[in-house]
Amino acid sequence: MFNSLNNVTFIWFVLAGCFGAFVTFPLEPNISHSIQTILIIAFLLSLTIFVAKLSSGFVTLFGQKTQSVSASIISNLTRITVFIFGILIILQTVGVKITPILTTLGVGGLAIALAVQDTLSNLFAGLYLIISQQFKTGDYVKLETNQEGYVIDINWRSTTIKDISNNIIIIPNSKLSSVIFTNYHLPVKEVVLRVDLGVGYASNLEYVEQITIEVAKEVMAEIAPELTINEPFIRY
Repeated sequence: MFNSLNNVTFIWFVLAGCFGAFVTFPLEPNISHSIQTILIIAFLLSLTIFVAKLSSGFVTLFGQKTQSVSASIISNLTRITVFIFGILIILQTVGVKITPILTTLGVGGLAIALAVQDTLSNLFAGLYLIISQQFKTGDYVKLETNQEGYVIDINWRSTTIKDISNNIIIIPNSKLSSVIFTNYHLPVKEVVLRVDLGVGYASNLEYVEQITIEVAKEVMAEIAPELTINEPFIRY
């Protein structure tokens, strides 16, 4: 909330000063009306920016607190929605009839939708991936094309994955929604890592099992100490 106030606070103080000067000094009616309209537009515009930033911040914070999807697509859609309503309120306030504008936007929106089918396909595919909770930011996924890594963002066009080599993989949402992938963080983050070992037929299996478990514990303690509470096991 404080970050949202950083820029608009200065604007509000300036507008308050201008309004005080406007009230103090008498002006001609035409000039007075023009200045009043400009001040109202500036205030409503700054208020729209503040509400857009605040709403976007709350959406991001909610995603982090609930450990649900924290994706820029939701934040951006929230911001765009607030801006649209803010502009319509500004137009209505200054006396512009918004009904013809909404009608024009409806017809124009249909034409634009036909022209940007691929973009809309990616947008709705991204929303579907988020709502269905098939994965979220921070999950480790592996695609059927053998590309794998951590999901770091889902935006209006694509999903960004960072692999273990610190490379970035960008996949269009429409393709990702139709591809087969494995999410290693669902239903829980803990996974079982299978390591195939071969031993001789004459080997003492009890001794092999004992040595293998000891080595596995040493490796786990060295690489991931937080996982030592999980005991390694052997299946023949």
